[in-house]
Amino acid sequence: GPNTIVYSTQDVSFALEKNGDVVYEFPDVMEGGFRSQEIFLDILAVSFQDYSGDGEKDVIVICEYAPMITTASGGTLKEVRLYRNMGDSFRLDRDKMDWLQVNDYCNTIEQVMEHVNEAAANE
Repeated sequence: GPNTIVYSTQDVSFALEKNGDVVYEFPDVMEGGFRSQEIFLDILAVSFQDYSGDGEKDVIVICEYAPMITTASGGTLKEVRLYRNMGDSFRLDRDKMDWLQVNDYCNTIEQVMEHVNEAAANE
């Protein structure tokens, strides 16, 4: 048959474990956990902080990806994920994530924390 190179487009996923058992699986950014435009490289940061100001610890993750199509800058992509603590579950805070991403406030946890509430003001 034809010689095809298979790129792994499986995205990184996160779960909370207790005594080796998965007690909660965080929602995927992409449907089914697959990405068509980039390849997962690394988790740069994970932080448990109350960015939403409701007293519950939320989760901030910064991941690094390699674009499938080489960009002019030739660099990697950083993507921020905000998992908002809803009490018994977490939800992806997509509006804030998108705002931080578009404005390039997705490079460090400190940068995310500094600007995340500007995103709220701009919603």
